[in-house]
Amino acid sequence: MLKFTKSTTLTGQSLVGEKQVASFNANINTQDKTSNVNSSTMDQDLYSQNKAEVRKDFADFTAKAQDEEDRLFADDTAETAPAE
Repeated sequence: MLKFTKSTTLTGQSLVGEKQVASFNANINTQDKTSNVNSSTMDQDLYSQNKAEVRKDFADFTAKAQDEEDRLFADDTAETAPAE
């Protein structure tokens, strides 16, 4: 039996100059209406030196992921809403 799942994946990177400090990933499952956002630190020393900037990047990424989640779930709600 095949179970098919539709989801949207978003990725982001926090850079200091040309160096990647952290990566961000969001997965939005449009069928189950669930989502998760993760971060991974690529360079701990650079992260420690630029913690505020990297955390701001993660907050910005999370906000964009939530905006996309709201958009996707709103589209789903509009499709299933009864006509007036």
